[in-house]
Amino acid sequence: MMRTLLKILQGVGVVLGVTFVLVMASPFLPFSGAVQSFTVRSGSMEPAIPTGSLIFVRPTEVYTLGDIITINTDDGKTVTHRIIETVHTDMGIAFRTKGDNNEDPDPVEVMPVDIIGKTYLTLPYIGYPVAYAQTRTGFLVLIIFPAVLIVLGELVSIAREARRLLRKRSEEKSGDQALAKNVVFVPRPPRVTPPPRSTPVAPPRRIV
Repeated sequence: MMRTLLKILQGVGVVLGVTFVLVMASPFLPFSGAVQSFTVRSGSMEPAIPTGSLIFVRPTEVYTLGDIITINTDDGKTVTHRIIETVHTDMGIAFRTKGDNNEDPDPVEVMPVDIIGKTYLTLPYIGYPVAYAQTRTGFLVLIIFPAVLIVLGELVSIAREARRLLRKRSEEKSGDQALAKNVVFVPRPPRVTPPPRSTPVAPPRRIV
């Protein structure tokens, strides 16, 4: 049970850690324009973007109908809605936006200067924990604590494997000693060297 819980916590820590690193590194990713990440805190874009999603936004040169864009509002907030119409005003081209889950379009037309960028990546339900991880307490709870668990888990695995190897070597050594005790050495009999053979001598011939 504890091992399963430890694996679950390790997996959650890895996912949050990778996501946190991705968020922190997003301004340095090899894309044109500055990449920014935002947490979606309302359901105005559901089901396309669920509440609590983490979105990545980057500016583009051209925005078209159907693009999901993030904009700065007059009250200093950010809104992520879809472009539903392009309109021409005295100040130039503007966009009318609307949340997919809203009945009415947004009351204010969006000028290109107010657009932060276009949404190109959405990670559902990751926004809240990532936003929490950016706080001091959240960083300790969601990043440091799982990282410590991962390190401890690896150390436990290494110690368990080391004990297994030591036990195996000890068993092999004990087996060799037991085998040595059961072996009876039988002395070989001394080698007997046969006597040298005598060469027969022919009798002398008699001369008549």
